[in-house]
Amino acid sequence: MTNEGGVYGTYRYLKNIMGLWLVQRLRFDFPGTPSYEELEQAAEESVSFACVLDPDDPSFSNPPSMTKAFDAAARKFGQKAPANPGAYVRTAFEALALQYRFVLEGIGRLRGRPIQQLYVLGGGTRQRFLCQLSADVCGIPIIAGPVEATALGNILVQGVSLGTIADLTTGRGLIRDQYRRTVYQPRPMPGLDAAWNRYLTIKGGMIKKAIRSSEDSINCPGN
Repeated sequence: MTNEGGVYGTYRYLKNIMGLWLVQRLRFDFPGTPSYEELEQAAEESVSFACVLDPDDPSFSNPPSMTKAFDAAARKFGQKAPANPGAYVRTAFEALALQYRFVLEGIGRLRGRPIQQLYVLGGGTRQRFLCQLSADVCGIPIIAGPVEATALGNILVQGVSLGTIADLTTGRGLIRDQYRRTVYQPRPMPGLDAAWNRYLTIKGGMIKKAIRSSEDSINCPGN
């Protein structure tokens, strides 16, 4: 967790995590390079929590083949690898949703009260299934939109700088009033508790490995 400086003396509490890079790379391993819409539909029709992975696994950073990286990670944790494009993408979506929950619960502990809702901005809002899955896994409402959040933020700052928008608060209000948002309410999800416990086991092992690696680096002669 860290703090990132922003415009006009603002700061935001920040935790970087993996995003849809996983799906982007998986897509190029599939015959015919199916569209994102086709992959989303196939993922929605696949079995839930057939394979649980940690999206922040270093092996997913930039592998020659993302499907092979998924296969190796699944075998490492005693699981069957996904069998088809829909299963691979569903595994990626579920890994991201579980990671969102992991991070949100961590932030909740640090701030002394749980997160009550999550806003999703940018291109990820187009992934309807991922948004609903995130609401189900995290157990809180997901508010998605607008899609072009980066461009709108840029316009907002220019407007404030030129004096055509009074301040950031006013600009945010304009965006909120003008652009539609979709709310995804959490639903009961069979198998979630078991998948969450599996994820925590995997995540705990990855964290311990990273700590040992860091300690070895610190203790290395010459460092």
